[in-house]
Amino acid sequence: MKKCSTGRKQYQAPQKATVRPVNWHGPKVYILSINFKNEVVGEVIFPAAVIEIIIFNFVTNRSSPLSVNDPVNENSPNWFLYRLTADRMKSLRDVSTHWRATCSFDKYGINHYKDYIRGRFAEADIFAFLGRGICLKTELVNIRGHMGIRKTARFWQVISTYLLHIDSSHKGCQFDPTVGSVSSEDNFGFYHTANPKFTCTMNEDSTTQWWFGGYQ
Repeated sequence: MKKCSTGRKQYQAPQKATVRPVNWHGPKVYILSINFKNEVVGEVIFPAAVIEIIIFNFVTNRSSPLSVNDPVNENSPNWFLYRLTADRMKSLRDVSTHWRATCSFDKYGINHYKDYIRGRFAEADIFAFLGRGICLKTELVNIRGHMGIRKTARFWQVISTYLLHIDSSHKGCQFDPTVGSVSSEDNFGFYHTANPKFTCTMNEDSTTQWWFGGYQ
């Protein structure tokens, strides 16, 4: 286990973490690359390590979908106010197999997969997705301790209205996190209605990260 400095504090990153410069058709952008070991959840092993995950710290209370160009501090990665351009996101999506979201990664890392979600672009392209309450396939989803493995979850993402997120107070897909939710609770983005029991909205210092990356 190695430490990776974020500028705010140090967190424990699994196996290996490095910061390196990458050119994206313009200014040099520094991104955080992290190599993860095999992921084991319960009795399920997700084989092969994540070889490179590129961090996206989206401004989670903005309403722009991922495919809409709405960058913030795109050349200055940080844990609090950061979003890449749509072109850069698309470039990363095109060479990635998986996406994931984490809560306050700078404080907790993966945190035993609590308040965490991951899926495959081949099964659910969250960059291109638009819709209200649509069931999208996930590999792993956890909200407030409710766990779903290879289950569909209900997503929202609407032009000029919603950034990508789940509303865990609504049933309708295979994953059901409604017990313990608050009315119209938003998870992993948008945050019109927050639940302090969800790590991404625990307090004013909580953050949400969306990641694109790949498996060997």
